[in-house]
Amino acid sequence: MPEIVAPVVTEGFVDRSGRIVPTRNAIARDLLAPLPRGAFALGSVEDLDAFLTTTPLPEMTTADGWQDYRTHCRQMLDALSPGWPTDETEYLPTGSGFIEVSDGADATVRGMLDLYDSLLANEPDTPLLRQIALPRTGEGGRSRH
Repeated sequence: MPEIVAPVVTEGFVDRSGRIVPTRNAIARDLLAPLPRGAFALGSVEDLDAFLTTTPLPEMTTADGWQDYRTHCRQMLDALSPGWPTDETEYLPTGSGFIEVSDGADATVRGMLDLYDSLLANEPDTPLLRQIALPRTGEGGRSRH
């Protein structure tokens, strides 16, 4: 089990007046199934996709924008793991969050590479890795290059 779980990942920008404006949020991929057996997960990629399709992040144009954002985050987490972490003995809510400036796509790619490295080291026969390693086939079952 991870020591700290910060499930919501948000993309955004800082506007000219210095306001932070979220533009997209999701649950961190390394907390969503499919994962190796026994890995901590809050829900599934499929459930997150279904939620975000029907309930997109509201526009941050009103004075209540941040409250709308917080409500959306709670709804998103509840769609995957209702009430989490209230029933947990391992985790307690902190009542706050943190902001980390990303280096752009490098941060996302780094997280995926860490996940693949972990899978290769601990669960090399994972369906995800088998799917990634499958050659693409064209007509007649021959690999395309």
